[in-house]
Amino acid sequence: MDSATAIRVSRILRPSELTDEDLERWRGLQSAHPELDRPFFAPEWLNILEGASHQVEVAVLADDDGDRGFFPFHRSGAVLRAPGMRLCDFQGWIGAPDLAVVPESLLRSVGARVWRFDHLLARQAAAARHGWERQGSPTADLSSGFDAYLALHRSRGARWVSQIPHHARRLERDAGSLRFEVSSMDRGVLEQLLAWKKTQRQRTHTLDPLDEAWAHRAVTACLAVDEPGFGGLLSALYAGDDLVAAHLGLRSHGTLHLWFPAYNTVHERASPGLILLYHLMRAAAERGIRRVDFGKGPEHFKTSWSTGAEEVAEGFVHRDRIGTLVNGAAYGARRWLRATGVARRLQEPKRRIFSLGRRVRGTLGPARNP
Repeated sequence: MDSATAIRVSRILRPSELTDEDLERWRGLQSAHPELDRPFFAPEWLNILEGASHQVEVAVLADDDGDRGFFPFHRSGAVLRAPGMRLCDFQGWIGAPDLAVVPESLLRSVGARVWRFDHLLARQAAAARHGWERQGSPTADLSSGFDAYLALHRSRGARWVSQIPHHARRLERDAGSLRFEVSSMDRGVLEQLLAWKKTQRQRTHTLDPLDEAWAHRAVTACLAVDEPGFGGLLSALYAGDDLVAAHLGLRSHGTLHLWFPAYNTVHERASPGLILLYHLMRAAAERGIRRVDFGKGPEHFKTSWSTGAEEVAEGFVHRDRIGTLVNGAAYGARRWLRATGVARRLQEPKRRIFSLGRRVRGTLGPARNP
């Protein structure tokens, strides 16, 4: 039998409906395949989203021998997106590398027409076939310890290795002695971090993923989770009595994902965010973290602090030919806008339109959960 046609959807569940047997199989797949050992592939992430009133479903993938994997998704009408949407930095199905999924059949099985993705694991993008752009999502290998990681970057001539001590001395001179907390449960730290992040989004004219109430609830809920395969990690850097930088990340068994970093811009010249990152990387290695995911993006520190990259894809799958042609043209236009810089100039009008839409929805009545 052709394995490409044997994979089917046997059940569609809410995360809370997954059985103990389902969860055991899910975690076994994560353990067996290192690329799946990431917080966004953990079932706990889906439970948080469901608890925050974000609509999440899980398609159980099976063949004639039984259940073989899982495909979590958010449904918006006839369109499937990643669970958590813009909060989610890695996407895909949970299964062995040779799991022969036919995405068009998957769409028909779950009653959708389009699957849109922007952080799909590259090995799964090959199955999707319609991934129109691939990028490297920077990672840092800490499996040999922080000192080995630091020595590697020193041998490469990375400037930050020598700059961090200089920045730390400047910050101590200007604001007081430094104190780093790798794991803080202080809600005041989280509130300040999110306030800094909101100001940063406004300053850079980028869309704020936390503008939706469900997203804010989900991010806040991550801090309360501390399971073996998933947990929120809130870290803080103080100078004297003042909080100068903070970071909320997610961890799985062996991976730390950098998620929401921010700092007090009053101390920008001393790079408090990078000082915090230095201490966080060291603490992560000491806690047994083998890999740090920076997430794809243009920030210079992501490439200068990385040792490699996980390739991810952006694109779509449409279940019929006409839809593929129409969506392909739309993605082609987006690629041109990015290449010419027009997309960057449109960010501020786009942000204002989204902001106006949210205010209108708030005036007319409570918004529906996405």
